[in-house]
Amino acid sequence: RQVLNWVTRAPRFRNLSRMQQSLSVFVIPSRPFSENHKFDRETEPESVEKELAGKHKSPMVDYLWGARGAVRKREAEQREKESEKAAAHKIIEAASAQLKAKTPSESFTKVTYPFATDTLFREKYVNPWGKIRVGRIVEDLDALAGTIAFRHAKDDDMNTDEYIIVTASIDRIVLGHRPNLKDDIDLAGQVSWVGTSSMEINMVAKSSWTEEPWMSALFTFVALDRNTMKPAALHQLNPETEEEKHHFHLGM
Repeated sequence: RQVLNWVTRAPRFRNLSRMQQSLSVFVIPSRPFSENHKFDRETEPESVEKELAGKHKSPMVDYLWGARGAVRKREAEQREKESEKAAAHKIIEAASAQLKAKTPSESFTKVTYPFATDTLFREKYVNPWGKIRVGRIVEDLDALAGTIAFRHAKDDDMNTDEYIIVTASIDRIVLGHRPNLKDDIDLAGQVSWVGTSSMEINMVAKSSWTEEPWMSALFTFVALDRNTMKPAALHQLNPETEEEKHHFHLGM
């Protein structure tokens, strides 16, 4: 208000037309200043000078300057998030290095479905056309893979809080053929690769009389700390056999 009174009292301002007076008043910054205010680097940051340089020229200029400020704010927030993520990753890596490494065989789990002898059990997996319900088998593989992931993440210390295991993805589903429902079916799997807080479980479904799977899939799980809900450190994997090393390198 003091600046506005000073401008309107000036003799030069009185000699201007109404349009020129309106434009002159329009470009006055709305930021309040004291009578002795001066723009220098000691009293005002350089960012303020740059901000006021482009403001109040037109609504479009105001909009563009506002959009530019929003972009800078998002970039700063993104840099801060990336910095926090990198710091958390280093903490998880340090914690994972202190945990004892496990072998894939330690997490190996197999379940046999008695289709050959249990008719009622078999009916739950038959579709209207007399074929096996592949979707239900995939659901069971996911559930079994979660159990395997939990077993790998479990610590020997009984006082340690258990992790929350979350399915991140299901990948590389291969269906070779539909099995004969008169044969027992084995669902089996084990951990094939481990990162800092995620792991891959290689799962197969096969008839009990052969070692060749009729379906295979790869499940990825993430371990979360139950208290913070943030990624948690996992036991590293120590593959032993050539097949285990092959699957491990596929996950890298």
